[in-house]
Amino acid sequence: MLITVFFSVVILLVLQVFKTLHLCSKLPPGPLGLPILGNLFQLPTSRPWLAFDRWTKKYGPIVYLNIAGQSTIVLGTHKAAADLLERRANIYSDRPDFIVLNLLTDGMHWGFARLDDLWRRQRQASYEALSAHTTKEYYPYQETESVIMVAQMLTNPEQFTDHFLRASMSLALSLVYGWPPLLDSSHPTILQIDQFNWEMLETAAPGSFWVEFEYFKWMQYLPRWMCTWRRNAEASFIQNSAMFESLTADVQRKIDAGDDTPSVAGKILQDTENKMSFEAAWNSALIYSAGAETVRITM
Repeated sequence: MLITVFFSVVILLVLQVFKTLHLCSKLPPGPLGLPILGNLFQLPTSRPWLAFDRWTKKYGPIVYLNIAGQSTIVLGTHKAAADLLERRANIYSDRPDFIVLNLLTDGMHWGFARLDDLWRRQRQASYEALSAHTTKEYYPYQETESVIMVAQMLTNPEQFTDHFLRASMSLALSLVYGWPPLLDSSHPTILQIDQFNWEMLETAAPGSFWVEFEYFKWMQYLPRWMCTWRRNAEASFIQNSAMFESLTADVQRKIDAGDDTPSVAGKILQDTENKMSFEAAWNSALIYSAGAETVRITM
């Protein structure tokens, strides 16, 4: 038995060496890695963009990494990204399977989804809810939040980061769900969605989970009791999904009662295919999540 395992490992090593040698002439330059594991241990789990920036300066705008068998391309300049992801979108716009992230979101995060029917439905609904014409209806929300934030900055300037958090989250809740302004950043909904944002960012970061690497994908078939990452992701999904569906259900109840307060969720729910659906709840929540985070970071 041990001899069989030993020779199997040797064969895999030899095949990997030949594969690497065969591909080397066709791949962009990048840092030299270890056999089999490649650049796995050179990839920081914290602030990986700093390493990407160093490699871009050393190897050029397109850098190749081998992350335990997973071929990875780093685009280090705006031009490289635009050339490949915009001008050649029909080739490069698909995404890999994110095992842990899909457990965390049940595959409903269309920012990380494959190019399937769900992705097309979610994207189309989002586009219609956020079109240039529609967004004019949201201007009053922005004006109100600006006044509140300036008043808070003048009253307590030392807490400016807390004001940014409150303003971005409150604005996103108003835009997406038609909520009135929240004056306290410790509101339970704000805290829970903020926690969801950080979970997604940590889960999507390269190198966060071994099961995402090509040579370790077999780990997804291990018994559930052996996989803390699976249990945590599934528990988080159940908790967050209940909140997202509750938020969208509140919007639907207001619409049924004749409330015409403009909101992204309301626009999405107007689509009969999405009405009161699981998809509508997650689509609305992900727009909220993305909007709040980007506004706060920009400020």
